[in-house]
Amino acid sequence: MTFMVDKWLEALDRKEIVGVALLDFRKAFDMVDLDHAILLHKLAAYGCSSAALSWFTSYLSQRKQSLNCMHSAMSLYADDSTTYMSGNNPTETINVLCDNHPLPTSNSEKILGLITDSELTWEGHITHISSVVSNRLSLLQRIKHLLPLSARKTFYNSYILPHFNFCSTVFCQAKKSLINKLLRLQKRAARLILDVKLWQNGSYTSTAPLFKTLEWLPLDKQFELNTAKLTYKILNGKGPEYLSSLISQPNPKAHPNTRSVTSQSLLIPRTTTSKFQTSFSYRAPILWNILPEKIRKAGSIGTFTTGVKIFFLDY
Repeated sequence: MTFMVDKWLEALDRKEIVGVALLDFRKAFDMVDLDHAILLHKLAAYGCSSAALSWFTSYLSQRKQSLNCMHSAMSLYADDSTTYMSGNNPTETINVLCDNHPLPTSNSEKILGLITDSELTWEGHITHISSVVSNRLSLLQRIKHLLPLSARKTFYNSYILPHFNFCSTVFCQAKKSLINKLLRLQKRAARLILDVKLWQNGSYTSTAPLFKTLEWLPLDKQFELNTAKLTYKILNGKGPEYLSSLISQPNPKAHPNTRSVTSQSLLIPRTTTSKFQTSFSYRAPILWNILPEKIRKAGSIGTFTTGVKIFFLDY
């Protein structure tokens, strides 16, 4: 998703429009075991005729998916296929045809688990996260008296934090009001885990000391940490290879003695729209360049994560 959304934002930065077609083949293959021999053996045990077994064997053998996407790019993940294209005419309407039949249009769809709207506001996805997390916190409130502090922390790390982190490198630049919506839930979680009321002795209880006790970063900083970690992985060959095209380093041959080369700084791409400034390829270099050189040159992802976390706590 990080790569696809960046490509969409690049096209929008060029004043182009972007069309996306979503294809889901799960209905054809959801119930088929990866080991087809086991399925065929079970069908034989259930009394299927030899003719029926031959038909199933033929159907399940050497199946291939073929899609002709002219003038477009495609992303494949398991049974989900996403093809996208862009055009230079801002008044143009993109029509996607399948066997000469136009596909129905939608302003919001879930793509690889991320609810994506036509304006890339991420409001639908953040609303979904808020609903899920709120339900989990209600459960925690009901059972917290049965759990020690360590178990409450585990509950948060296992059942709540993954919802905040999933695809946060994409949606983290949503409107501040939306991010604050998630931050309020994180504060509620801190109070539940530490059993601290919103108001005590007639005064509002700040969550800053609670976060410090739990060693948490506020979500906006947690999202920046996730972006920094992904950048580190890309630069050190530990991330998906295709993401390496999203960030650029100065050419050491063209500028052999410049500080940007020796300190492992990244190039910040030029942009003509504020929309592109929400992209990973624009935000990652800015974030990376403010990190101390010692942290950037960390020998492992664990050391890097710890260094960035301490840096954000003191920044």
